[in-house]
Amino acid sequence: MPTRQGQAAWKRYRGGQIKPVWIANLADSSVEQLPQDGANNFNPLWVDSAIYFLSDRSGPVSLFAYDTAARKVSQVLTNDGLDFKWASAGPGGIVYEQFGSIHLFDLRNRQSKKIDIQIRGDLPEVRAGFQKVEPKHVRASGISPAGSRAVFQTRGEILTVPAEKGDIRNLTRTPAVAERDPAWSPDGKWIAYFSDESGEYELHLRGQSGFGEVRKINLGTPPSFFYAPV
Repeated sequence: MPTRQGQAAWKRYRGGQIKPVWIANLADSSVEQLPQDGANNFNPLWVDSAIYFLSDRSGPVSLFAYDTAARKVSQVLTNDGLDFKWASAGPGGIVYEQFGSIHLFDLRNRQSKKIDIQIRGDLPEVRAGFQKVEPKHVRASGISPAGSRAVFQTRGEILTVPAEKGDIRNLTRTPAVAERDPAWSPDGKWIAYFSDESGEYELHLRGQSGFGEVRKINLGTPPSFFYAPV
């Protein structure tokens, strides 16, 4: 009787729970097992007079076919990469998954191609919008040398807030960029922080007023993660 394999992720398993493929004849209740070759055979698909299935008999799991007339197994696709995980048959082809990508095997020309899939979801969390800055979202802070303003890192932006009178200033205004670890210069004129605007973290210097050009300092290669400028 077939048994259930308790460790499906165990590659090239050859113990007593290896998976066979069976054909059950509904007319006389007879059962025939496909040639197993001591390997794991699973995910059978009956297409015309052939049974396609996945097997690790030649190494990584790939696609095989059993000719029900000739009673012979042949390898349909050579696989030198990661295992095929599952397969499904449809009109004129077999679709299978390999390392998160979807491939289609054409039964007529016996060729396989990768399917280009692009997900276009609503993704409301990545839409532009207003967010309330709450204390729990503040990741770093610092007080200006004169004590007149404080700087905060929150939601990837750098803000300064007055101690008494004045406006809150968003020094960065870059929703698609992560800025962090702000620090005041000793004279209170500049604020230093790290930014991944270029794709790798660099050191940026911006006037505390929020005006003027940003001085951007490349921190060299290889890229790294940096902490707390002083």
